[in-house]
Amino acid sequence: MRILVQEFDHCRSKASDHVGQTEESRQVGIGFSLKYIIPIRLLSLLLFIAAFATERPPNIVLIMADDMGYETLGVNGELSYDTPHLDLLAQHGMRFTHVFSTPFCTPTRVQLMTGKYNFRNYIGFGLLDPTEQTFAHLLQDVGYATGIAASGSCMVTRTNENWRGAEAQLPRKRDSKNLHFGSTLSAAAVTSHLQYIILELDRNTLVLFTTDNGTHRTTSSQHKTGLIQGRKAYPVAAGTHVPLIAYRLGTIQPNIVNDGLVDFTDFLPTLIEAAGSTVPDDFTADGLSFYGQLTGRTDIPCAVKYICALPHMVVIAADDSHNLSWLS
Repeated sequence: MRILVQEFDHCRSKASDHVGQTEESRQVGIGFSLKYIIPIRLLSLLLFIAAFATERPPNIVLIMADDMGYETLGVNGELSYDTPHLDLLAQHGMRFTHVFSTPFCTPTRVQLMTGKYNFRNYIGFGLLDPTEQTFAHLLQDVGYATGIAASGSCMVTRTNENWRGAEAQLPRKRDSKNLHFGSTLSAAAVTSHLQYIILELDRNTLVLFTTDNGTHRTTSSQHKTGLIQGRKAYPVAAGTHVPLIAYRLGTIQPNIVNDGLVDFTDFLPTLIEAAGSTVPDDFTADGLSFYGQLTGRTDIPCAVKYICALPHMVVIAADDSHNLSWLS
């Protein structure tokens, strides 16, 4: 009503300013304004209210590839492989430079799914404690339908079953047809369908791409900084430094580079915030949401992260200039 009243006063003042008009003509002018301008404003207001009321949380597509370190993407300075779809995804979204996993696939996936460091809930390779609540359960609680598709020995589910999916072409080294990057559906989906994800998915879709640990120890990659030997299974940069790309049309600005420090406990609170909810008070989560960084809010990145490589714990600290220090 306040908007309508202000619009009415605005129309009245404009009509009274017309020199030479009779009172009757001014009233006709006001009546015309009220008849047409106010309904238009009212329609705009109703459309705004309707859009706000029907606005829904985004669809979420989380893609995790296997054994691909940070250095394996062209957009991150890689010189040995072709990753055009991932590069395109980064150009249309946000690329993170300081994301760290654990050195192994299962501990990383457990962190990802539960938002907890491994000392709290890791029970064994290839296993997830069946009593744990995952981000899928929390998303279901706020109305999401969830699903998972993958293959490979490191797939973790509540029942420890392996989900099998069709494999497609994996990233290949330019001079080799047998590069080991794992045989997981997630990696296949990256190379075969990212262009579809970018061009065809509903604009209300958040896409996150990452990997579970550093490159395999048998693989070396030529990077703009020099040759990098994969160090999967070791709690060092080449075993834990992984890529992260975030894309959501209209929400995440294109071609943004984020130097904030992130680990895999941060994904659960991020997904819950993206869904328009918060982590329940009775749920233990070690991570911090980085969703505010995706949307342009001035969230302060976390300055310290931990790599749980049981039985060892490695601490990574970042200063104000995003320089990293490794502390054992």
